[in-house]
Amino acid sequence: MKSIIFLLILSAFSTGVAAQKETDYSNWLFMQSDKSLQYRMAEVKKEGDFSYFQLQFRVKADDEVHCKNAMCEGLLLYLSHDNIEKTETVKYYFLFDKSFEGDNKTYSMKQLIPVELKTWPDGSKRYFTKDKGIVYTQTATGEKEFQAQVLNICVDIRIKNQPGNHRCTRNFKPEEAVVVQ
Repeated sequence: MKSIIFLLILSAFSTGVAAQKETDYSNWLFMQSDKSLQYRMAEVKKEGDFSYFQLQFRVKADDEVHCKNAMCEGLLLYLSHDNIEKTETVKYYFLFDKSFEGDNKTYSMKQLIPVELKTWPDGSKRYFTKDKGIVYTQTATGEKEFQAQVLNICVDIRIKNQPGNHRCTRNFKPEEAVVVQ
């Protein structure tokens, strides 16, 4: 009898685990074309016109723009967006260590990013695709698609013995950064 109950519990647990949906991420996209930091995103929650996205990052070490010089200590990322009410800017800081390189290493951002996905009265719309991420289509200009600028970003190389020598200096706060190794 105990064996049958155990098998039923095990079966129920296995079915529940198998039924859980795997997170459906977009393709990997570069944060900036001149740096090897990539991101992908998945819509994990929706409330009205707002979708909440999980972001993952990786460093594409075999890309031609990746810094292979011994002075390179990794990458840094400044990321920000407006809050839903558009009353303040939410900011994030990341330091990607040189040891965090390669396709098999990913970092999942703990916070979800809210993005308004909708169609406006003029027919323009913002939506999510697996190939391009967040896209904006402006119908007034003949259905042109643009990668939507919903995040403010700055990515740069960390140079040994020069912690403040990067293009993100104005916005970056290293003391608040998440260190990714």
